[in-house]
Amino acid sequence: MTSQMIESGRRRILFLCDSHSYSAVRKLAGYESALKSHGLPVLGDLKLYVKNRIHTVRDILLERRDLRFDSVIGTDDGLAVGAIKYANAKLLKIPEDICITGFNNSALSICSDPELSSVDNRVEELCNITISNMMKILQEKDPDISRNCKVPCRLVKRCTTDF
Repeated sequence: MTSQMIESGRRRILFLCDSHSYSAVRKLAGYESALKSHGLPVLGDLKLYVKNRIHTVRDILLERRDLRFDSVIGTDDGLAVGAIKYANAKLLKIPEDICITGFNNSALSICSDPELSSVDNRVEELCNITISNMMKILQEKDPDISRNCKVPCRLVKRCTTDF
C-alpha cells in the first residue's frame, strides 16, 4: 500500500498505529521498507502512536500544526476514519489533497464519508481454514496439514485512494 501511494506521487505518508502487536510491527516494517526502496527517508515524526478512538485521532492531527503529510496509513480502520474526520475538518479533498487507507475492511470502512479504502485481511477465510485443519487433526484424518498456510490480503479500493 505504501508503495502504491509513493508511485501515485505521495511523499509524506503518515503512519498511524495504536499498538506494538506483531501485526502492527509487520505493517510498520512494510511501510519503512517501501519508503527505503523508493529512496524516501523514514521520518520519526510521520510515525504516530495514538489511541484507536476516531475523535482522538482527529483532534491530535488537528492539534499537530507542525505535522505535514499528504497521505495516511492507519493500521486499523478506526485510525483511518479519524484521519478522514481530520481531513473533513480541514476541508481537504479526499483523495486529491490527502489519500487515506486502513486495515481490516471493517464496517467502519463503509460507514465513513467518504468510504474508506481498506486492506481486507480475510479473517473469515483464515478462521475457516484454521477450524478445518483443527478438525482434521482432532479426527486424525490428515496428519500432514501444512503449518505454513498463507491467505493473501487485498486492498478494497473505495473513495479515499486515487491509485
